[in-house]
Amino acid sequence: MRAPELDATLSAQARTAEWPELVPLGPLLAGTEDLDLDRARAVGPDLQARAADLRRRAAILRRLSLS
Repeated sequence: MRAPELDATLSAQARTAEWPELVPLGPLLAGTEDLDLDRARAVGPDLQARAADLRRRAAILRRLSLS
């Protein structure tokens, strides 16, 4: 199936490039559950603090008068 609107966005270099090598997905995903859980534990508190700061800043912006 062709998509002319997408084809028009390709550069000449992209049109002549070789297709990427396909690799099995299983080995790429092996062990990612443990990795994601460990990473979430490490990054979680920082993300929570950042989210709280963004909420605080949003509340300040909501109180500002734009007129």
